[in-house]
Amino acid sequence: MFKYKLLAIVMVCICFYMPLSVIAGSERDSIQNTFKIYKKALKIKNGFQAVSLVSTGTIEYYEDLRKNLLNAKAIEVKRLPITKKVAILSLRLRISASELRQMNGKKLFIHSVSKGWVSKDSIKNVELGDIKVNGNAARANIVSKGRKRKFQFPFSKEKGVWKLDLATMMNRMEKDMNTGLKRLAKMRKMSEQDMVVFLVEGTTGLKVTSALWSRPRN
Repeated sequence: MFKYKLLAIVMVCICFYMPLSVIAGSERDSIQNTFKIYKKALKIKNGFQAVSLVSTGTIEYYEDLRKNLLNAKAIEVKRLPITKKVAILSLRLRISASELRQMNGKKLFIHSVSKGWVSKDSIKNVELGDIKVNGNAARANIVSKGRKRKFQFPFSKEKGVWKLDLATMMNRMEKDMNTGLKRLAKMRKMSEQDMVVFLVEGTTGLKVTSALWSRPRN
């Protein structure tokens, strides 16, 4: 009996004094694994698997998007950044009002992945570089085709599982993306709204009507 008690004490001591680098290394491995599985889920359009790998904040982001898809009027949509305008018009073309009412943020995300609208190509050649872990939050450098990129992938640990925080990433990327799109519109001598229509019709292959700015299709 004494032998087993002594063994238990030794194991506790080993765990307690384990170097932080070893613990962090294990966390980094978990983050890498989450990202690899997420990439595969996008590739095979498995929305149910993909949604299990994104943060609660990401689901909340999609719920806010769903509400805007249903309720935002033209004047409200036109005040939004270009990227959000593109997202709203694209999804209003693809999903009917009745379908949206039956969804929540989670179901919208699953549906988007299953339809291939959350593009696998955007991260096809992306790998994670250096990962910095800080408690239940982490940031991973993006490496694409062997080159370190400007943006980082944020992760959050929820109930012991590392998840990709797409909401934080999209909000951070939005400013740079909008600046680039405004520059492109200026180069093409297009208004911001015309640029939005051009992008939406180009990606969906569907016609944007004036009514779409105010409501989704029936």
